Amino acid sequence: MKKTHFPNNVTPRRFTLIELLVVIAIIAILAAMLMPALQQARETAKGTNCLSNLKQIGFYNRLYQEESGDWILQRDPGHDSTVAKYWYKILSEKYAPVRQTINVGSNYYRLYAGFFYCPSTTPTVDNAFSPSYGINTWLTGENHQAGPIFRKTTSITRPSIAILHADAKYGYETLKYVSYLPFPHKERINLVFADGHTGSYVPAQCNVPDTYMGPLRYGFKCIPSCTYCWRDLK
Repeated sequence: MKKTHFPNNVTPRRFTLIELLVVIAIIAILAAMLMPALQQARETAKGTNCLSNLKQIGFYNRLYQEESGDWILQRDPGHDSTVAKYWYKILSEKYAPVRQTINVGSNYYRLYAGFFYCPSTTPTVDNAFSPSYGINTWLTGENHQAGPIFRKTTSITRPSIAILHADAKYGYETLKYVSYLPFPHKERINLVFADGHTGSYVPAQCNVPDTYMGPLRYGFKCIPSCTYCWRDLK
């Protein structure tokens, strides 16, 4: 094969400084245009992961019900504010062991299984190890006007609308008031219902029929004389 030879006095052309700056500017503009789309894709992925977490929590909750004679798991079955054993501790001990125990001074904190933590929420310093999901204490019977009562799954009349767990503000392992609800997924909150399916609500859906308890009292019935802790959806 015949080789091509260039004259010795010919040198390759180099970019000028202005041309290089123009290329950098174009790249910066393209990156700025793509960033919102990338951010949106990242948040969508976090929301999907959150729904998966809630589905897993809902599965373990229903498994607990089956193994406990159809009794509904409560936020604190002992109803003891001094020695509380919250719902996530019970599920963790039975189905998902603690990942790590961390000593901080004279206190120790538990880091629970990953599905107890929503990827879209940021813990505070005081609640760094608290799960970011809550349990509906209207459904569990703990907000009963005359004091906490235990309920069986037979009290859940419409499991497809009875909220079991949802995103909650850090440090709140309960869903009692609408004010306890965050909306970390592009102004939406993720939920898992008593039948195991997941979904998401916008703020307007959480203010019906009132702005205090919203839909948290739907899908189940209390004792016949109670008109406080449940609402029949007509």
